[in-house]
Amino acid sequence: MTLEQLQYFVVIVETGTFLGAAEELHLSQSSLSKSIQRMERELNVVLFDRSGRSARLTEAGHQFYNDAKNVLSAYTQLISNLNQIKDSHENTLKLGLLPIQASFRIASRLKQFRSAYPKLDFQIYELEDAALLDKLLDGTLDLAILRSDFPHPKLSYFSFALDHMVCLLPKQHPLAAFSAISLTQLKPEAFILMPAYTAVTKRAMSVCQKAGYVPERVRYCRTESIISSVAEGEGISLLMESNIEAFSLNNVVIMPLLEAVRGSVAFACLKEKPLSLPAKRLIELFKK
Repeated sequence: MTLEQLQYFVVIVETGTFLGAAEELHLSQSSLSKSIQRMERELNVVLFDRSGRSARLTEAGHQFYNDAKNVLSAYTQLISNLNQIKDSHENTLKLGLLPIQASFRIASRLKQFRSAYPKLDFQIYELEDAALLDKLLDGTLDLAILRSDFPHPKLSYFSFALDHMVCLLPKQHPLAAFSAISLTQLKPEAFILMPAYTAVTKRAMSVCQKAGYVPERVRYCRTESIISSVAEGEGISLLMESNIEAFSLNNVVIMPLLEAVRGSVAFACLKEKPLSLPAKRLIELFKK
């Protein structure tokens, strides 16, 4: 039995007659009929009731038709997957991500993926939140690694890690003596936060509002400036743990929050843009 015979069989069933199938397949009716008879002899089963003019299926024929369709569908998918893998040697995968490569084993996983696809033109762009979202939405990027706390309706998300919000306090701050603090205790403080457009700061302002207040004194700057400013006693900050993993925190205390504010780190892609096979493999690697 061959795939060609399975295809012949399916066409006969779907056209309803051997003659119609022969015309569609550009074969003689005699050749088509002999091919099916050979398959029936090989399988030792009768697939068609040949007592009438139409190609009526036997009970075994009905079952064989369903199975044949599944086999042909699986074969088509197999060929498609192989072609995508072959094409990936010449294709490009553009990944954008936040400056968090030192966290969640991102850097090592990207290295592992690059090694698995040495001929893939794998381009990585480290961007801030706003630029990352813009380039993903306009199709410049195929995938992005970002925080999914505020999902965009045009994007699909595939979460692979959780992050936790913490409070950064000057070492001499009265609250630094606690083992954990509540957001309500921070109400009178001067806040030093990441730029207002970032997901981290949006989340920080959101949880403060849920705690019953809006910070009155807020200054925005980059992470390294936040840490040095907190160390100098200029204010406090709310950041995610991954934001500070790569920094030295002299004279700064990392304080857990009683509210246990969590955030998701995820791959994002356009809903309307099908993922390539390399993009799917990259997501699968991170979800292991």
